[in-house]
Amino acid sequence: QGNRVVASIIAIPHQKGNLRASKFIQFEVQTENEDMTSLSVTSEHLILASPSCGRYEDDANLMPASSILPSTCVRLLDGWHTVVSTMEKNEKGVVTVITSHSDGLLLVNGIVASSFASYHLLPNTYYHFLRGIHWALPQAYANAISTYASQFSELLGDVLMR
Repeated sequence: QGNRVVASIIAIPHQKGNLRASKFIQFEVQTENEDMTSLSVTSEHLILASPSCGRYEDDANLMPASSILPSTCVRLLDGWHTVVSTMEKNEKGVVTVITSHSDGLLLVNGIVASSFASYHLLPNTYYHFLRGIHWALPQAYANAISTYASQFSELLGDVLMR
């Protein structure tokens, strides 16, 4: 708990996705010192959440944002905190960020979230290849390969969406 690892961004897939309107869920979380933090993600984006606020280890899972309700707890860097409100809205601005860290998790506005929507294991495993390139090759080569891999991922996503 409370361990923070700084990781480089190695890919930003779905850059064209910023033009598509999507259903977003915005939720607000009360932090330990009574401050509020919020996050707005697509409805299927995965957030580390726990109905028991971490009292039972088995119930902490990556859950779609659409299933997070007020009183659900989400993971912040310093522990579990309660969601106090949720709101659904339609917006543009889908962004996926892939980092060099192998767990595929991000800390966004203090909230632990997956880099992915719907599924975590398969896309995260796919990006292990890029993470290996990032560590093995000089930065310029790794960046070029990441760009091509992001373009391929976007093309693959467009084909699968048809």
